[in-house]
Amino acid sequence: MKNKYRKNEAITLIAMVITIIILLILAGVGIQALTNTGLFDKTNQAKQKSKDATINEETKIGEYSNYVANYIDSSRDQITNSNKVSILYPNGTENEPANISANQRIVVDNPYQGHIVKCIAQINYNGYWGETGWIYYNGGYGVVANQLTGDKYDKIVIQSGSRFIASVSNNTGNPLNIEGKDIEIAPFRIIVICED
Repeated sequence: MKNKYRKNEAITLIAMVITIIILLILAGVGIQALTNTGLFDKTNQAKQKSKDATINEETKIGEYSNYVANYIDSSRDQITNSNKVSILYPNGTENEPANISANQRIVVDNPYQGHIVKCIAQINYNGYWGETGWIYYNGGYGVVANQLTGDKYDKIVIQSGSRFIASVSNNTGNPLNIEGKDIEIAPFRIIVICED
């Protein structure tokens, strides 16, 4: 009985050694196959490309951030430079701006005679200044200002819509958060930016 037990134990040990040898051979063949197909090289190349793309993306984001920051700074400088920007209060003052109502046309002198200017018409609604936008629906809604030039003529023309000076914000996209009703009358001002 003891011999039989030892014989089974020896066969099990031999079977285990043979199994390990076969597994080692298979592992070697598998590693060799992976190496020959260049899988490791391709993995390393993909990893390097991913690193390069990340660096490239971070560089681009940095460049765009710098561009935006510079643009904002230059815009801020342009707006705060009193030689380039004027705020006009036709028929009124900064402390007491005049009102504008529907179907009005107001003409004022260009503060930068002989220069091309950009004009921004704004109204005051609930203590905030903002553009009204412009739409036409059975008449005009909004307030705009533009430069009008000709032979010895250089004026800023402010025109309000024939129906209302402002519509609700979701009609014209204005920033004033106007809800529920169109605006008939409000204080106004004109920002004039000298562009040359």
